[in-house]
Amino acid sequence: MGEQDPGAKDDVRTLFISGLPDDVKEREIYNLFRGQRGYESCQLKYTGRGYQVVAFAVFVDQQSALAAKDALNETKFDPEVPTTLHIELARANSRSKRHRAEDGSLYSMEKKSRGPKGVSHVMTDHGVGGTMHLPGYGHSVYGDISGYPPTQSASAYGVHDSLSSVMMGSSMLPPISSTGGNPPCSTLFVVNLGLSCTETELYHLFSGFHGFLKLKMQTKGGLPVAFVDFQDEACSTQALTQLQNYVLPSSDRGGMRLEYAKARMGLPRRERGRS
Repeated sequence: MGEQDPGAKDDVRTLFISGLPDDVKEREIYNLFRGQRGYESCQLKYTGRGYQVVAFAVFVDQQSALAAKDALNETKFDPEVPTTLHIELARANSRSKRHRAEDGSLYSMEKKSRGPKGVSHVMTDHGVGGTMHLPGYGHSVYGDISGYPPTQSASAYGVHDSLSSVMMGSSMLPPISSTGGNPPCSTLFVVNLGLSCTETELYHLFSGFHGFLKLKMQTKGGLPVAFVDFQDEACSTQALTQLQNYVLPSSDRGGMRLEYAKARMGLPRRERGRS
């Protein structure tokens, strides 16, 4: 019968990188991977979810890509951000040339919504900008991106936020629209977590924020939710602002939603209406 395509699935040599800070620069990704054997090029992509950015790194072969993944996965990329990098093989290779027919919409959309940092460039091995295309990247911002792992597919990124934050300038923070109508509180209520989300994963995320005290996970309606307590409202507000719509590696439904809790964690029920 027909022979197997030598460039098929087993030869994916592109890495998908998430967990990046929203102000990451192209050269930082270039410098991260340039010392890895077989590195060819990288690209930052603005996802359209708040200010979130992901990256793709291309290698000469899959063996080199896997070696780089093993060396750099879970790296603490930014000492001021409490998260680590999540690196895995992409579902398909990034291509060096754009395909105009089905993907033309991507490039017109990219020009309009490159994001607050303008990230849509490719860094080649010499640091020169180029154009590298992501197969299937069309329709919605996440659309049906072949390069994204299954957990980052369009089904996990339903469109239920306004586009205002997508088009905002770099000097502005995303609007906090999900406060739940509650007044500021030192405890945050966290929803829209993936089914496989764990307390350990949330602890690693929130414990890096100033004033973090404790967290507690519960199940509501069969889905995990969490309460995260900080020493005061200023600390909880900082975490809410920076993590609103943040996509955890375990996410199967898009970014998590944070709002102020109705009352501080551990406050006796009879006192909750007074605070």
